[in-house]
Amino acid sequence: MQRELEQARQTVSALEGIGAGAPPDPADAAARGELVIADRALEAPFWRYDTDDARHSFYRRGSAELAQVFATPPWQAPRETAPPR
Repeated sequence: MQRELEQARQTVSALEGIGAGAPPDPADAAARGELVIADRALEAPFWRYDTDDARHSFYRRGSAELAQVFATPPWQAPRETAPPR
């Protein structure tokens, strides 16, 4: 029983750093030494999403679009304007 209690405490402690319902962030896990990519050939493709700005769109600093982008959270947006899931 004591062992299970200690495991539960460790799990809760680990989850506290993640945030409510958010998946763990690979960059955070890597910084803590908790992420190991065993196959070096897969390392660059794994990080490409985070390091390739061409895959993402950005709003210009100070733009009207940036000012309103999260004025209505996506989950509260009318269905016809909500992003596809």
